[in-house]
Amino acid sequence: MKLNNIKMKKEETAPLIILQHQLDINRKHQSKIYWLETFIEYIEKHNTKLHKEAKEYTDKLEANNYFTEEDKKKWGIK
Repeated sequence: MKLNNIKMKKEETAPLIILQHQLDINRKHQSKIYWLETFIEYIEKHNTKLHKEAKEYTDKLEANNYFTEEDKKKWGIK
């Protein structure tokens, strides 16, 4: 088998502007994550009852793929 006649496809990369745009989006998302973590820590420290109720609520939603009971009834999900 001759490999000399096969031309290698030139590796293409994304333009720099696309990469810079994605980095900007990632920074904004990371900033929101830090804000939410700080918010949660504050609630956990100053209102443990609310934190516990919110954690139970979100854990239950996560277990139901983020469908509320009303959503499940509306869409016929068991």
